[in-house]
Amino acid sequence: MGGWLWRVDGLIPLQRVYVCVLGRGPLDAMPPFAIAIHGGAGTLTRDSLPPERERAYRLKLTEAVHAGHAVLARGGRGVDAVEEAVRVLEDSELFNAGKGSVYTHDGRHEMDAAVMDGTDRGAGAVIGVQLVKNPISLARRVLERTPHTTLCGAGAEEYAREAGVEFAPAEYFATERRWAALQKARAQQGEPPLEPPSWLGGGRRVPSPVSLELSPAQDGD
Repeated sequence: MGGWLWRVDGLIPLQRVYVCVLGRGPLDAMPPFAIAIHGGAGTLTRDSLPPERERAYRLKLTEAVHAGHAVLARGGRGVDAVEEAVRVLEDSELFNAGKGSVYTHDGRHEMDAAVMDGTDRGAGAVIGVQLVKNPISLARRVLERTPHTTLCGAGAEEYAREAGVEFAPAEYFATERRWAALQKARAQQGEPPLEPPSWLGGGRRVPSPVSLELSPAQDGD
């Protein structure tokens, strides 16, 4: 039966950051595609966002869009595109994922990521990883290369080493802006400040990207 089909190839919530790949075309043809990114919905207001920081956000989001678009342009899958786009966000300290993750209450980093594939409803996730540079890529390996749905903490990092996933030292994730935010939050709760390590490290557990690869007949959030 002929007609047109709307297709969602990939959707990734990264806390409140989203990457969505859409296609529209005849059922018997490869449809065109589009990719859109939502960079977060936190407490930032325009009055509190200096022009130079706004430009930095826009440039990094543009870089992420281009990374995902390049994958699709050469015929890659939607899940490939969203992983590449999210890695760009994870590698930037601007976003609350990967390098830019906020700190835990006790000054550490614990990051989560999840991937779902709508074509077969498969899922892979990692929880509480501390030194994995790109948790989204580890979550995808759990999805595609293991019989498990979720790996957590030390077990997830042990598998990451076996799978050859890239690690980063604790200081890689340390950012002055996130450390200052942690100290402010502790002060608001009437708790004493933490002494920063020599490399300023620590981190709050945050969901890193969650990627949802949807088939044409499926919906999801």
